[in-house]
Amino acid sequence: MSNYKIEETAGRIMTTKIPTVGLNDTAQDIHKQLKTQIQNYESINYLYVVNKKNILQGVRSEERRVGKEC
Repeated sequence: MSNYKIEETAGRIMTTKIPTVGLNDTAQDIHKQLKTQIQNYESINYLYVVNKKNILQGVRSEERRVGKEC
């Protein structure tokens, strides 16, 4: 393993909390999900579309800030 400190890498600012939506979710499903989970995210710039196996299928650009209504 290489000699590096996590404090000195981009990993220190990365997050594992990302908003995912299902491949077959409707706009109404997504709206409900965001409304109930928006407090879990600092901001929502993208929605990651995944299939039933949680494999990325696409990305949708979004612009939602915590505190704004969905």
